[in-house]
Amino acid sequence: MSTENNWLSSNLSDRFKDFNSDFEVKLTPQKFKYLSFEDASKEAALKIANKNENIFISLSGGLDSEYILVLYHHLKIPVKPIIITFKANELESSYAFHICKKLSITPIVIKITNEDFLYIFKNEIVKKINGNGLNMVPVILSSKYAHSNKGSLITGEHVIYDDHSLPEASVCEWDLYPETLYPERETYTLLNYTPEIVYSIVNQFDESEVQEFKSKLYNLNYRPKIKNIFTDKEIKLYRESRNILSCPKTTHSFGKKDVFLNKLKEWNNV
Repeated sequence: MSTENNWLSSNLSDRFKDFNSDFEVKLTPQKFKYLSFEDASKEAALKIANKNENIFISLSGGLDSEYILVLYHHLKIPVKPIIITFKANELESSYAFHICKKLSITPIVIKITNEDFLYIFKNEIVKKINGNGLNMVPVILSSKYAHSNKGSLITGEHVIYDDHSLPEASVCEWDLYPETLYPERETYTLLNYTPEIVYSIVNQFDESEVQEFKSKLYNLNYRPKIKNIFTDKEIKLYRESRNILSCPKTTHSFGKKDVFLNKLKEWNNV
């Protein structure tokens, strides 16, 4: 994961040395500006674009990656969306195709089967790094495509945990970052790229349901989070793969909203 000045980093690469090492996230203090989410996201998008001429976006059909595609389109910065499609994700990927059509952008489409998806999950995620994130599969394929075409990939990871809301839940609990499977390649999580954009997201978070909050933040039409639909046989294969896991810690939390924001504010007062 590439962030500005490496302000946010993880130790996931340690899994290659110790399969059972816990997942940890490190914050490196740096001064930052208090910006609106709109200004912070534009600034982050431009900073990434200035470092990369050939940008690909992993377009899942979710709100996060759709926002990033729309952002670059409005900034008139050429990007190439990659859509990974398979039977289990037909509904979600339909949103990815819809936004590409609306913006008159031709996406790169990689078609796989449900069996391919589960094979990659088992062999690239579970067996290689003791991971459990199903959402990593499309990003792995997008990463391979982007970097084989001498480009950089942007994904839609962010600091708000999708299954909870604040202040009851923790500020951030991340699945394992997929780009660490390809440590020699640059993958950007735009919504985590600078402390400005992370601060602006967390600062605005309320007690809304997460998808509702994101639809307001991104100014996109609301839709519930869509899950892949697998057959009973495929679910059994998925569970068999997960049984291989030795269950180290695979998420990281920074605690409550105010605690996290105060930690970042301290950086500007030193």
